[in-house]
Amino acid sequence: MEKGPDWGLDYDESLPTDDWQFQRFWPDRSVNMDENTARCQSCHSSQSGSGFLFTANRVPRFDGTPVE
Repeated sequence: MEKGPDWGLDYDESLPTDDWQFQRFWPDRSVNMDENTARCQSCHSSQSGSGFLFTANRVPRFDGTPVE
């Protein structure tokens, strides 16, 4: 997922995304056009109180070290 100004406007207004856009990619970085991104959006909607992120509580502590 990625966030940008007005990116969530093309989603149904009953499913707000706070300007997040969802997409699935293949390992070669090409877009997986077969993915139903509504599935991603519906799951992340449960996290609307934390910016739609499941790891929002970890963001302030991130020191730049890759997570393994």
